[in-house]
Amino acid sequence: MAEETEEEAAVSTSEDSKPGSKLFDEEQVAEYLVRFARAEFSGKEEDEKAILLSLFVAPVSKVAFTAHFEFRQESGLKEDSTILLEDLLGEGKDWIEVFEERGDRYSDQLQIRLIDLLQKHAPKDADLAFARHRAERRAAAPDWGILLATKKDAPGGSGPSTEDEGGVETMFRRSQAQIHGLLVQDLETGRFVGEVSRMNATVDEDAKAKNLEVEFNQEVGEMMEAALHEVKKFTTIRFGEEKCRGKVEIAFEEQYSPKDGPSAALACALLLDSLISGDEINPSVALTGDLNADGIVKPVGGILGKIRGAMKGDRKLIAIPDKNAGEVLDLLIASGAQTLLDIQIFSVSDFEMAHSLTRMEDQRTEALNTAIDEFEKVQEVLNKPGGMAYLRNPHVAEKLRHIVQLAPNHLSARNLLLAATESLPSQFSLRGSLTQIDVAAEPLIKAIQAKNFDPQSNPFAEDDYSTAMSNLTRVRPMLDRRTIPCVDALADFSSLMREYVSNRPRSPAKINELVLRIRSAGDRVDLEYDKLRRDVDVQEELQR
Repeated sequence: MAEETEEEAAVSTSEDSKPGSKLFDEEQVAEYLVRFARAEFSGKEEDEKAILLSLFVAPVSKVAFTAHFEFRQESGLKEDSTILLEDLLGEGKDWIEVFEERGDRYSDQLQIRLIDLLQKHAPKDADLAFARHRAERRAAAPDWGILLATKKDAPGGSGPSTEDEGGVETMFRRSQAQIHGLLVQDLETGRFVGEVSRMNATVDEDAKAKNLEVEFNQEVGEMMEAALHEVKKFTTIRFGEEKCRGKVEIAFEEQYSPKDGPSAALACALLLDSLISGDEINPSVALTGDLNADGIVKPVGGILGKIRGAMKGDRKLIAIPDKNAGEVLDLLIASGAQTLLDIQIFSVSDFEMAHSLTRMEDQRTEALNTAIDEFEKVQEVLNKPGGMAYLRNPHVAEKLRHIVQLAPNHLSARNLLLAATESLPSQFSLRGSLTQIDVAAEPLIKAIQAKNFDPQSNPFAEDDYSTAMSNLTRVRPMLDRRTIPCVDALADFSSLMREYVSNRPRSPAKINELVLRIRSAGDRVDLEYDKLRRDVDVQEELQR
């Protein structure tokens, strides 16, 4: 774990905290955005965006708070005629460079929104155009809708009240909240398995915190810390800085196993929401997903393993990011329709969708409750002995259509309907193809990464490579054609590794020659993967 967390880096006030350095002071960014809003050339719409973005960056900034208060008054925001576009452009480009150098999800969102603001007044600026192109390859296009929709909860807004009967403002309506997250657990073999992990959030009622402080009760990796940083920002925007004061500890059921990655971000956000709003979280739901500070649910890895892990538990519903939805169809293609009958899988694209799904039954919409109940009836019929024969029954197909109409994000119903109407594709998606290759060729990929060809220490036997090639041969016809060069390169590498493990030459010169050929074959595998990573169309498809 790094000595300095993502949050500490973001608020660092060292001498490096200025444009052009990797660290930055969020207060400085907020002040810059407020100057942008006060410029005479900035219109009211840009003023509002810049001010709300300043609060997003620095929720406790007095400069941002004052600007927001002025903006909401009838007299409006005070303008400053001395602020020039040329100066703002120069400083803005410096900040854009800083955000790009940092390279985390939080900085990507700041960068793309700042570029969008500046391009309103400098649409032909080549530097901005090029920066936007690079930014959009890493992050979604600027979605101002959610940020603008939260303005009622900004300081001075009309967000949800947290006053008790005596009129005294309180931070939390609950002292504890629980949720079931879907995580992956690394095994000693180097593989991983999906699991349902109960997560608990507890309010430290003795702590006197001026801001919202949230921490895990165990050491976690940098990615998980960064994801929690995003969650805190989202929660502060959602409820307002004045209502976000207190300390919360989040604990995992398996506190002694290592944790990293952004998969728990959405679950953490729902825990904080439950503590503040008082809403109870439905214990029958488990979920996974990364979350940006603007409330957009981002894709995560290990989806198929997490779904299988949920099926082993007693959860009735699971939620996955909308951008991972294609992997459910890949699961259906790989394992058959029966796999979708053990659990109801939903996709969520933003926090509000996840919030709606995780409410107790009496707080959900009638349409959602009906969709869940109707799918249970389908499960009951198809799970009976010989019941799968009814999948193509017109009445079952009609029932599935009705469920999809009620809940368009019901992935189990949507994909079973494809099977019921014989409309399944014959190939995996691009993401699914890469997943299938990773699973099938795991020992090959590990050998390439380790660059370990010593038979005394190499942990893989000839059978490992034979099994890997058999698996690749089996799935090859169903793979996206763009991944075939990777498969062919892996096949060549496997042949050489099998020769090295089972029929190694005796001559040292021949051994060295074979090792060089193996390394060359491994380099070719890396090259084919690099081609996919550099392909703009491929990356855009993976990010959709």
